Amino acid sequence: MMKWISVFSSVTLLAIFLMATSTARAQVVPGSVMVGGDAGYVHTSIPNDSETYNRYTFGATGGYNLDKWVGAFFEYNYVSILNQDMGEGVNASAHVNNYGGAARFYPYNKGKIIPYGIFDGGGAQLNESVSGEGSISVNGNYVGGGAGALVYLGRNWGVAPDFRFNRYSFTYDGYTVNPHVVTVLGGVFYQFGGTRKAK
Repeated sequence: MMKWISVFSSVTLLAIFLMATSTARAQVVPGSVMVGGDAGYVHTSIPNDSETYNRYTFGATGGYNLDKWVGAFFEYNYVSILNQDMGEGVNASAHVNNYGGAARFYPYNKGKIIPYGIFDGGGAQLNESVSGEGSISVNGNYVGGGAGALVYLGRNWGVAPDFRFNRYSFTYDGYTVNPHVVTVLGGVFYQFGGTRKAK
């Protein structure tokens, strides 16, 4: 986990350096559309289970900034949870497809770095497979939140470091499991439209 945190920190410092050398001024524009993509590190733990899993995620987001303080977004993420050799030629894998909404809150909207808080939730589909034994697919849900920042490198685009904690719920054959997932993301975004142009 420390390796991924170190990589994330290095990328964030690089983004801040690029932002500091940029002369573009930008801000969240009321009525604007924002689209982007992200990728990052995932740490999964399950209550009452001693094992933890460290994998990766990638996805896309798109949304509408209601004003310069609040935005409503749709998010999709592919979350890899497990890919493990069980021995004797048997491999087990698991991943989750997230599809839900998120509300962003921008408490400070001046300058090239716009911090935000975020609450998210929606549906999730858990897919597990074991070679030679078949696979299962279980529908569930997730809810959580976190924080991040829009780091403008140009008037309408930039990068977005993001940290999330989510709690999932899946029920299969009367048994419920609630994984806890910590996600550290690095993303890019592009903003267009709105009721007025970014300064």
